[in-house]
Amino acid sequence: SSGINAEWPLRPGGVDVVNDSTSTTVIHVLVLVYVLVACVMMLNMLIAMLNNTYEKIQENCDIEWKYARSELLKEYRNGQPFMFPFHFLMLPVTAWFRVSLSQEKKRMLDEERERERNALFDKLGERYLTMRNLNCNFNDMDKLQGWKHLSFMRR
Repeated sequence: SSGINAEWPLRPGGVDVVNDSTSTTVIHVLVLVYVLVACVMMLNMLIAMLNNTYEKIQENCDIEWKYARSELLKEYRNGQPFMFPFHFLMLPVTAWFRVSLSQEKKRMLDEERERERNALFDKLGERYLTMRNLNCNFNDMDKLQGWKHLSFMRR
């Protein structure tokens, strides 16, 4: 058996390696084709991902534009209409606006309280007439339907 190994040079593992230029060329061509196909496939995947991102941005572009516009309007609304040397001209206008706004809020609050007060007196009058017609006293008022919210008047 040692004579056979001497005649046939084998590598460890029992595989004979033949240095052939044709097979080396075929392997180089296959590796080159594989690398080119892999690059084209990865470039195609990159284009698909960019296209997907672009479509998502296009879907939200109207919303983004409206949001940016509202932020810009909010910034202009909260800012001073006059630049630095003339900004003191706005102080009387701002003071007048705040005073008139507070007066308007106070007037609306007073009107709301007056409406609530009138509604309460109307309910009290109805309750009095109902109790007088039914000959009830204040201790029996829980028996009447719809007057539970006026039970604080029992005292």
